[in-house]
Amino acid sequence: MKLNDEILEELRKLFSHYPDFKTFVEKRPSGINFDSIGDVEELFDAAKDDDFWYLTSYYISSDSLIIKANDKTTNDIEKEIEDNVPSNYKRIIVELDNKNYPGLENLNKYDDILIRIKGMPGFCSIDEFLDMRKFFNTFLETYPTEGMSELEKITLAYDHVKFFEYQWDEEDSHSLSSRNIAKVFSTSNIVCAGYTYMFCELLREMGIESAIMSVQEDDEDNEFNHVRPLVQVNDKKYNISGLYIFDPTWDSSQEMYLTETKDGKKYYDSELDDDVKVLKELPRTISYNFFLVPAREYKKYFPNEIIDTLEKYPTDEEVEYSEDINIDGLDTDNLKFSEIINILPEVLRTVKRIEGMPEEQIDEYIDDAMNIIIKYRFEIIRSAPKF
Repeated sequence: MKLNDEILEELRKLFSHYPDFKTFVEKRPSGINFDSIGDVEELFDAAKDDDFWYLTSYYISSDSLIIKANDKTTNDIEKEIEDNVPSNYKRIIVELDNKNYPGLENLNKYDDILIRIKGMPGFCSIDEFLDMRKFFNTFLETYPTEGMSELEKITLAYDHVKFFEYQWDEEDSHSLSSRNIAKVFSTSNIVCAGYTYMFCELLREMGIESAIMSVQEDDEDNEFNHVRPLVQVNDKKYNISGLYIFDPTWDSSQEMYLTETKDGKKYYDSELDDDVKVLKELPRTISYNFFLVPAREYKKYFPNEIIDTLEKYPTDEEVEYSEDINIDGLDTDNLKFSEIINILPEVLRTVKRIEGMPEEQIDEYIDDAMNIIIKYRFEIIRSAPKF
């Protein structure tokens, strides 16, 4: 079976999260021999055993009921299920926006019902969706975001996301349980996509738009695929406006220490050598090395990367695509890093007070955070971990 118009149309219907499936197949070749496959069902059967994670993660058979319920109420969804479910259905797929749906728990009465969150890979259960919404609702109820500046909101979201510890499910070869943020809360697994989706969603909940960068790095020493957020910051309080890159994955919670060598030199490090003395164990959220990186300095900090795609969150709407997106073409009036370090202490002080850190700890926290970020930024941050 060739990728003709008929099969592509079927795939587009089922994989509506990716608008140009043919381009996706060409960009990420699969081991599937399309010529040996006779129909759509055989394609899905082949995909289940293939290392083509978008096909495997979005496996939907032709006898599933798919309901796009983004703007519908729970009663509307239930009525559509009752009106349309065929007698031989295997599962119900309900696509929802990431928002509250009163009474959604009532849909648990249907067997084999899965939730797809718009713009996010994989599926989750109704209970997982509700637990995720509880986290976002509690976040908004806990913090008085209406009185905060935009950069303070971004910092608050960044602190909460990078507290999660990077880990994946070794039995899940595609790490879907670590990418879908509803799954993150039920599995405690999270990788770069999970950090990015969660950060972008927290920003969306606070009224801040963002985009997701997919990047590749391929040189002699390192090869990886990665995603990170991109935010257009407009903050009048701190007089900062421009396009900035964030990487909560590389700043995610890891043990960080202030150490002293035998000759009296002091270092901040996440790894301990046998011959150093630990002077202080630092808070897990202390790293801001990849926080508020000016877009105009992108190539300075990520010199070997190529931007694969750039998509608005959560619409899957691609902003721009080329072999190497020129991020400077999207740039506005960024501050330079030398200017950013002058405003970060005040931003951190305000946010740490909002988070409830005791006043006597804030100065020490800011001193440590600024010492670490200055050290890493002036070293061009090329020794940072890659995920």
